[in-house]
Amino acid sequence: MKYRILATALFVTLAAAACTCAAPTATEKQNVSPALDTGFLLAYHWVLTDAKNVNGEKIDGLFVREDHPVQLDFTETQMMVSNTCNTMSGAYTVEENKITLTPLRSTLKRCVDENLNQLDQEVGRRLTGEISFAFTPAKTPENLPVLRLTLSSNDTLFFFGHPTPETRYGSKGEIIFLEVADKTRPCAHPLIPALECIQVRRVYYDENGIKTGDSGEFESFSTSIEGYTHTPGVRNILRVKRYPLSHPPADAADAAYVLDMVVKSETVTP
Repeated sequence: MKYRILATALFVTLAAAACTCAAPTATEKQNVSPALDTGFLLAYHWVLTDAKNVNGEKIDGLFVREDHPVQLDFTETQMMVSNTCNTMSGAYTVEENKITLTPLRSTLKRCVDENLNQLDQEVGRRLTGEISFAFTPAKTPENLPVLRLTLSSNDTLFFFGHPTPETRYGSKGEIIFLEVADKTRPCAHPLIPALECIQVRRVYYDENGIKTGDSGEFESFSTSIEGYTHTPGVRNILRVKRYPLSHPPADAADAAYVLDMVVKSETVTP
C-alpha cells in the first residue's frame, strides 16, 4: 500500500485616558464615513479573467493554464491564491477603496512545468502592498460580479466572482469526514438505471486528530461530492462540508456535499 497524507482576530487592549471632550455635532456625525462592507470579498471565488499592463497589453505570464486560472479566496483577514504552482496566502486590510496586502507566504513545492514556477513569481510580486479595487455587482442572476484590482505599477487585473458554497446554500456548512472505498458497487436509483455508487462510511476524530469510534460498514452513496472524482483502486478519507437543503428536489438528497480536503489517499493493490 502506498500512502499519501496531505498534510484573527488580533486582540488589542487600549488604556483609555479620561477626556472631557464635547460630543460631536450633528454635522460632524454626518461627515463620518460608514464602515465599508467587504462581505462580497468572502462571498465569491475570484477567478482571474483578464490582466492588462499600463500599455493595455495582456499580461500573458499570468495565464499559464487556461483550464485552471489564478483564483483568489478571502477570509476575514487572509487572502489565498490557488491554481499557482504553490498555494500562496497573505494578510490583508481594507480601507475605503484600497486593499493593503502583506507579502505572500508560499509552500515550497517546485513544479515540473517551469511556467508554473514563474507564475508564482508573477503573482507574488504583483499582489503585495496597497492595491486599489472596484467592485461591480452582478446585474442579473445570469451575470457574474467583477472585482478590478489596480496595482501600483498600473497593471489592472479583472476577476469574475463565482459564488462560494456558503453563498449558494446559505449556511456555513457542517464539516464531516467520509472514508471512500476503492471500489464502486451497483446501486438502485429510480431515475438512473445501472448506477454505480461510491461506497462511504463516516469517520470520526477527536480534538487531537485521533480516529475514534466505530465507522461501521460501507454504504452506497448516490449523491455527488462537488469537487471530488473517484479513482478506482484508491481509497480516500475526505474532509467534506455538508450543507442542508431546505427544499431538495424529489428523489434527491436532503443535503449538498462539497469536498474541502483530501486527508488521506491509499492505493489498494489487488
